[in-house]
Amino acid sequence: MRNINEVLVDMLKADKELRLLHIKEAITSLMHGDTRTGLLMLRNLVNATCGFSELEKALGKNSKSLMRMLSLEGNPETDNIFKIINHLVEQEGWDIAVVGKQAA
Repeated sequence: MRNINEVLVDMLKADKELRLLHIKEAITSLMHGDTRTGLLMLRNLVNATCGFSELEKALGKNSKSLMRMLSLEGNPETDNIFKIINHLVEQEGWDIAVVGKQAA
């Protein structure tokens, strides 16, 4: 029997719009301090798209280290998070921007 992450990764592989929603939610989670959720969402995106071997080549970081960064106990440096996000964004051809709302 497959676990929920495997099902989610398959859904992400098949649906580019879902991948875009997923990365937006991952970034939002990270920005709001829910680091665990954000990192796990990025891990799902890596598994659904480039894989850790390609990410290793692109970032010059060991794939095992990247896997640890994007785990429940992960504590990656900020520059590594942004490098991972940038790689995912570039490979999909997205243009993601932060849009702020003024508080009432």
